[in-house]
Amino acid sequence: PPPGRRLKPGTPVSQGIIRTHVAGFALDRVLDVVAPPGFRRLGFDTVATGAANVDWTGDPNTSLVGSADVTLASPSTPTPGEVPATGAVHAQYIQRTGSVAIDNLDVHTPASSIHVTGSLGVYPYDKRPTQLAASLTTGNLAEFNPVLEAFGISAQGQPSPVPAILHGQAQFHGQVTGTLDSPDFQGHVQAANFDIRPRLAAATAPGLQAIQFDSLTADADYSAGNLSITAATLLQKKTTIHLDGQVHGDPQSPTELFAGTSTIQANID
Repeated sequence: PPPGRRLKPGTPVSQGIIRTHVAGFALDRVLDVVAPPGFRRLGFDTVATGAANVDWTGDPNTSLVGSADVTLASPSTPTPGEVPATGAVHAQYIQRTGSVAIDNLDVHTPASSIHVTGSLGVYPYDKRPTQLAASLTTGNLAEFNPVLEAFGISAQGQPSPVPAILHGQAQFHGQVTGTLDSPDFQGHVQAANFDIRPRLAAATAPGLQAIQFDSLTADADYSAGNLSITAATLLQKKTTIHLDGQVHGDPQSPTELFAGTSTIQANID
């Protein structure tokens, strides 16, 4: 009925129930249909198998709910340039809020494990708020280059968004808020046995290719081209470096980190 009017007793109410089983449905095919252009290739090669259902009662614009309870597996024919992924997803798309309620997203790649729960704002993707709890453990940061680039994260003059080579493991435990168009990552970061390549090393000091560190622990907040670092500790053999500060984006391209206006305070023990 029109807004503000009630249905008369006995008036039929439209209802929709769709029950499907998907098998071997590729992530890239799903993203081609549902994702904004910049988020259609995240670099993970996986196919979904399981239940995918849709329900609504009355106006589907306000009541439609789509749910998926699927397992993820690597396809029999690998996609060149993508990382094979396995795992499970249990989630609902709620039309009224334009969001995906993620009860469980558990993904494993050759070098990484990801666990996510919470609410992901997807429609409209630049306005709907997101509130996710996320945990990541990885031994290869390069697996996430396409995802970081999709979110607009880059490092000026570097071949990858994160100017580091990881030889051990890195972990992130925290929250993802904001919107898909402008996310905010907040949490605790740990990394072991990694190299950092200074942005201008090749031009100003050809012999300095990378600086090796034994470990890093930090609380960090990334939002809109700015990275805040608090309570950070870097270990390099017998040297301990305590860090706090702001890493800014390039004014001409805000998502390119490590601009000249960045300010880091360091104490060396």
